Amino acid sequence: MPVKMVDKNGNLMMTVNGLQKRGGDVVMVGNLMGTMPAQIYTSPENAIRLLGILPWSVLLYGPLMLAKGLQSLHGLNDCDFVPDPTSWTHLWSL
Repeated sequence: MPVKMVDKNGNLMMTVNGLQKRGGDVVMVGNLMGTMPAQIYTSPENAIRLLGILPWSVLLYGPLMLAKGLQSLHGLNDCDFVPDPTSWTHLWSL
């Protein structure tokens, strides 16, 4: 199933059709702007650099974002599959 990446206005920027390992790199295969075939490579060094520019807020949001995605894909909109992070504040007061 392709993954569509859009800008803030909803315009299609890239469709990702797959991730592959080639040699020591990870390759994102897809189409830019809907029509231009692209293979975007990243090395292990760049993966480490990416971690260096990730703010904690994005890093900590990752698991919640994945849970929300699973909830949406499986049509679980009305269940409490994803807890409300504001309810976790009691944990810090211990």
